[in-house]
Amino acid sequence: MSLLLVIGAALSLSACRADASVSVDVRPDGAGTVTVTVALDREATERIGDPLVAVRTSDLTDAGWSIKRPAVKDGAVTYRGVRRFSSPEELATVLDEVGGTGGVFNSTSLAVDNGFGSTHYKFATDVQLTGSLEQFSDAAATKVLGGLPLGRLPAELKFEGANNPDAATLNLVVRLPADSGTTTSKWRRSAASGRPTAVTARAESTVHTWWVISVAGVGAGLLLAGVVVGLLSRRVRPES
Repeated sequence: MSLLLVIGAALSLSACRADASVSVDVRPDGAGTVTVTVALDREATERIGDPLVAVRTSDLTDAGWSIKRPAVKDGAVTYRGVRRFSSPEELATVLDEVGGTGGVFNSTSLAVDNGFGSTHYKFATDVQLTGSLEQFSDAAATKVLGGLPLGRLPAELKFEGANNPDAATLNLVVRLPADSGTTTSKWRRSAASGRPTAVTARAESTVHTWWVISVAGVGAGLLLAGVVVGLLSRRVRPES
């Protein structure tokens, strides 16, 4: 189960609103965290009932996710889960878990290239949305809901506003190390537009290791000074 499944589960109940954010935070060593936040409005919260029991998270915790206690404010609820990745290669696996069987994130890559005096970071992933909330269901949920991915017929979902482009949104936020601390890139797409959408999310940044450059510069300066002194000592000889 993915936290993104909460979107489909909530919006299948009525014409509510749900916003999901997936934040990728990369540390200088190429490890980091993926944070998934799903915010449901007041109506969606009322429909799902007790937020503490409405969403099962045991399989997520078993998979290594840290699931925070649902935050309820002014009748709305926010679910939040955090998953660590220990290497650039592992990030793709974690985003596969986030996207679920619908394949929201594809061909994910994170490259960390260490050069002389700098480290370059390059992130890319293909975000593919079908335009239907059924993408956020899965085989297990479909079986429980009588063969309907969201437990409702398409006509019922349309009547209740689940096809409204503003009904559900997906936000991707990527933060990479940079000379200024971090650089942030954002993408926002409707998950209920009624038509497929795709975007290749790319982000790059560079961290310069100034002390290495400075030491190298000082070393070059000292070497040049030594060469000059040596040449001068050969040209200027004391009279015998």
